[in-house]
Amino acid sequence: MSHAPSAPAPRTVGAAMADAIAYPLQRDALISIAVLSIAQIVCGVVPVIWALLQLVVWASAYRYALEILAASGQGRAAPPQGWLLAGDGLQRSHLWLQAVCIIGIVVGARFLGTGGTVVLVAAVALALPGALLALAAAQNLLAAFNPGAWWAVARIIGPIYLLLAAATAATLLLQLLGGALFARFPLEGIGQLIYFSCVHYALFALFRLLGLTLYRHAEELGLEQVSVARPVLVRDREVAAVDRDVRAAAEIADPRARAAALAVVLRRGGADPSLHGAYRQCLRQLGDRAGLRQHAEVRCCELVALGKPADALALAIEALGDYAGFALPEAEATDALLAIADARGALRQAAALAVNYRITYPKRRDGLPLAQRGAVLLADRLADRSAAEQLLEAALAQAAGTPDAAEFDRLLRRLRAGLPLGQSIGG
Repeated sequence: MSHAPSAPAPRTVGAAMADAIAYPLQRDALISIAVLSIAQIVCGVVPVIWALLQLVVWASAYRYALEILAASGQGRAAPPQGWLLAGDGLQRSHLWLQAVCIIGIVVGARFLGTGGTVVLVAAVALALPGALLALAAAQNLLAAFNPGAWWAVARIIGPIYLLLAAATAATLLLQLLGGALFARFPLEGIGQLIYFSCVHYALFALFRLLGLTLYRHAEELGLEQVSVARPVLVRDREVAAVDRDVRAAAEIADPRARAAALAVVLRRGGADPSLHGAYRQCLRQLGDRAGLRQHAEVRCCELVALGKPADALALAIEALGDYAGFALPEAEATDALLAIADARGALRQAAALAVNYRITYPKRRDGLPLAQRGAVLLADRLADRSAAEQLLEAALAQAAGTPDAAEFDRLLRRLRAGLPLGQSIGG
């Protein structure tokens, strides 16, 4: 669906005509003209079913023209890129109306002769603008075949109705007689391409002019117009809702109720760091240690993903103070915290995070590099060789039969020989 902004209706008949003439030259309309014209040429050389295929292409052309009418009636300035009509039922009603008119003219031309055909085309051209606009406004097929509705439309829109009738007559005549005219072109294929392109151009320009008229007189005709103002972004609505919820939570005195309200805000995307601090304060007032631990696990991983490992480390140190067995649920985030903790001299907390991860998730193979880093910290920098040995033994048992086993075996032999372990793999 096109979301082109609403354009003011041309103030004069001349301006409306100029707009309609230029409209089919826009990119989306030109693409449609080219595709439909080439399709009709190709369909014409298909044996046996060529007439059926031509009918399908003509229906597609009229359907796009009807989309132009609907889009223009809603004030859109650019050709449609999708379907804008109210639904398939209204589309079928428009197509039935067009089919009745075209079939009536073709059948009449076989029996009425030249003079009678001209009169028939003039009569259809006089009725069709009123029928189309009545159907578009009332969305009722009966209105399209009601001469009283045609007269009502003509009375509302005024003298421009005669211009619409003349443009309709010209388009119908081009469809009926243009083929014979362009058949005299020296190159048959080029002549057909020019003919079909001119027909589709005229059709789209006509329906643009009809749509502009519909837009200008929408209120008098009873057309329900849809607002085409820029839609509010979903994210904007979410931010506004979060702001309202934050203000409401701040007014809640009960820590439990305030914590529940802040939890909802955080789940909905509240990104202000102070919200997390306020939530943790409520949990601390309630003595909810499990809640504090769960929040810290999730929030630390979020901060690492946001590129804020220092903030994540500060929260992890706080969580370790609340619960000595605190561990992050992700090895990658834990490794990032080990790096920043090592750089800042928080060696004991870094080792605790590595050891806790191995204890909490003993079967995860992504924890093997953490075991190596933790063992180096414990043995070489914290002088806790016993804890380092336990960490390496558990890792060696898990790595048995893998290439990592040799490295853990080497580290264990160095540890038992009283040698420093040195830089760990992945460190």
